[in-house]
Order: sequence, then C-alpha cells, then structure tokens
Amino acid sequence: MGERVRSSVAALDLSRFGVDKVSVSVGVAVSSRADQPIEDLIILADRALYRAKKAGRDRVVAA
Repeated sequence: MGERVRSSVAALDLSRFGVDKVSVSVGVAVSSRADQPIEDLIILADRALYRAKKAGRDRVVAA
C-alpha cells in the first residue's frame, strides 16, 4: 500500500499549479500481535519514515 501511495503521488501532474514534481516518503509498521498498542506502531512507522527520508526520500521503508 505504501508503494502504491508513493508511486501515485510521483505520477501527479501538478504543472498547472506551478509545481514541477512532488514526492513522498512512507514509513510502514505492521503489528506482530493482536494486542500491540497502536502507539507502538505509530512510533515504529515514524522511525521508518525518518529512515526513508535519510536514505534519499521518495521511498517506502518498513519497520
């Protein structure tokens, strides 16, 4: 899903708004158990997002 979002944003033509190119980085986390607190997943996804940005942006990184 993260890759679908990333590629869809990259394919946007926003030239009529004066925007040349837009990209996104996505951090993904998947629960390993049913009772895992959502706050834990958000922290993991956030860390993955910053790894994606540090690695060059416009990518998807999983926690």
